[in-house]
Amino acid sequence: MSQVAELNRRLAIADILAFEELPGAFAVAHITTRYATASIALQGAHVMSYQPAGHAPLIWLSKLAKFALGKSIRGGVPVCWPWFGAHPSNAQFPGHGFARTVPWQLVGAQDILGLMTKRDELQRKIRDLKNRYARIEGVDRDGTLAKLNAQLVTVSNTLDQKMKESGDAERQLTALSANINQERAVYQREHEKFLNANPVKSVVAKAQRVVNLIHDLIPQLYSLKIKHLGEAMTEVYKRLAHKKHVDKIDIDENGTARVLSHEGDEIVFDKSAGENQVFATALLAGLAKISGLEAPLIVDTPLGRLDSSHRNNILKYWVSDKNRQVILLSQDKEIDRATYGSMQGAVAKTYLLQHQEIGNGVGKTTAVENAYFQEIPA
Repeated sequence: MSQVAELNRRLAIADILAFEELPGAFAVAHITTRYATASIALQGAHVMSYQPAGHAPLIWLSKLAKFALGKSIRGGVPVCWPWFGAHPSNAQFPGHGFARTVPWQLVGAQDILGLMTKRDELQRKIRDLKNRYARIEGVDRDGTLAKLNAQLVTVSNTLDQKMKESGDAERQLTALSANINQERAVYQREHEKFLNANPVKSVVAKAQRVVNLIHDLIPQLYSLKIKHLGEAMTEVYKRLAHKKHVDKIDIDENGTARVLSHEGDEIVFDKSAGENQVFATALLAGLAKISGLEAPLIVDTPLGRLDSSHRNNILKYWVSDKNRQVILLSQDKEIDRATYGSMQGAVAKTYLLQHQEIGNGVGKTTAVENAYFQEIPA
């Protein structure tokens, strides 16, 4: 396939851009829009012609122009680079540089459509601005603008007066506040004298101040604690779940937990039994962390509702802290030898619960130490 055929296959745009091969394998791009037409040689990116629509050509070639690869074209607009005229030190180098006699590679043509679209958009904005300007002139001619200016002056004067009055009122308020603070200080001194003269009342008053302080602090501490709880839950949840789009868990003042994305939007999804277990584990771990209590974590059927990915994550979490005590109440099919092998280094004790029927619906269960993993299949 020739160069021009390949260019037409990859880059031609119907009724806008086409490529032509002149004698001597000389490739030319022809551009046609409703505004103008142009021809550009791929050798040297030489502008051979340019003609605005409805007008005479502004750029054209000499009648003596010849097309040969490696030779300059007479007329049009050449690219003279990296020097103009004769080379300053070597007369063997071509005049006006070599850029105009070497092939240029066309890498894209979609910018033409983009520029045309942008030009149409700019022309539309210019028409809109002209229409708006005409409407403004119409308002000015019928006196509406003068009326609006007069109203603006009146409103501005009124606003200045109100701001002055507001400043006077604020100064009066400041003076009154100072007087109140002074009177309050006098009252506090006299009240202290009274309490010192009555020791029992003094103790009651101090206790009441402590009660008031606790009453004021509880809402602030609650907000701070739920914030810390959300952060602790988020840390554990990200380690256990495999949802990369989750950014954090937010808990409001009512205790409602929401899972938020990186954009701050709430993520609503159906939680499976396994998802609920992961969420509950994150909640318990978060509560344990912010409370500072070292209570054991007891999990019934720990892996029965989890897929393999969640299993690996939650097992890694359970054994990640040597100081955390975790008690797993497992069914016989949940933890096989491979699973036990991955956590064996963190296991302190194992028990096998053996149930025995005595009779009449009565039975007994015996805990046998270090016997459970002898019963699981290989």
